Amino acid sequence: MLAVLAVSLLLGGGVLVTSCGGHHHDDFEPDLLAVKFADNAFVAVGKDGTTANSGDGINYFLQSVSSTGILFTVTFGNGIWVAAGDNGSVFTSTDTANWFLQFLPSSATIRGSAFGNGVYCLVGDNGTIFTSTNAGAWLGRNAGTGATLRGATFAHGQFVVVGDGGTVLTSPDGAVWTLRASGTSNPLLGIDAGIAAFVAVGGSGTIIRSLDAVAWTVVQTGGGVPDLQAVAFGPGEVVVVGRQGTILSSSDGQSFTPQDSGTGDDLFGVTFGLNLFSAVGEDAHIVTSTLGSSSFVSRGE
Repeated sequence: MLAVLAVSLLLGGGVLVTSCGGHHHDDFEPDLLAVKFADNAFVAVGKDGTTANSGDGINYFLQSVSSTGILFTVTFGNGIWVAAGDNGSVFTSTDTANWFLQFLPSSATIRGSAFGNGVYCLVGDNGTIFTSTNAGAWLGRNAGTGATLRGATFAHGQFVVVGDGGTVLTSPDGAVWTLRASGTSNPLLGIDAGIAAFVAVGGSGTIIRSLDAVAWTVVQTGGGVPDLQAVAFGPGEVVVVGRQGTILSSSDGQSFTPQDSGTGDDLFGVTFGLNLFSAVGEDAHIVTSTLGSSSFVSRGE
């Protein structure tokens, strides 16, 4: 049974959505589609309007902030969590318990997000890009492409966005975007960056890598590897997750080794924090690994 919600209309066209109840991750099992570590907390989002928070990346407390919508992405900056998804819906929170609902001036589905240099960036269907400096007033930007955009990150002074058809876009400020050649036409579904490189992952086991987000090299593609959904950097380690419980790890972002995830469930998101990789997926499945252990533990649903 989903959490009961108390909804109050607020000035400015938003809605305050406060969960009056919650569930540990084994009480109901929505797919979790993305996860982010920031501000000493892990926050995941997914189907049934679900948000989930955790203090350790292992035990997640689930609540529903929307009765029907899907949340595809979550990011954090300047003390504000931002989650977004279906029909241009955006939720913001300062405590991961109470979420303020607003709508973009667009019905496009938002699938990726990032924060950097004081700017929140949301990306999605048909080349949709919105930016904001306060997570409340959003400006539409010209992506220069109609491709669906599925992942975003900010690192090394720039936003980098990936999407269908091998699309890669870069921007120093979120306002002006440049299309880059990725070397692949496969859909790119996720991206992250470490100290020395960017890594993006996508359909048919595709992994691409770049030192500057401008010149990209295809690391791998095909070979019977399922779609890869997300990537996360930790100190000296990169972890990629995907369909059918796929997990790959690498010390340099160039040579990847398959790992046993302990599950056949699809894994959609992964993040690093508190010396731990935490992956989320189908039916609220959680898989974790301590940095440097090369061992992944399936936490079940």
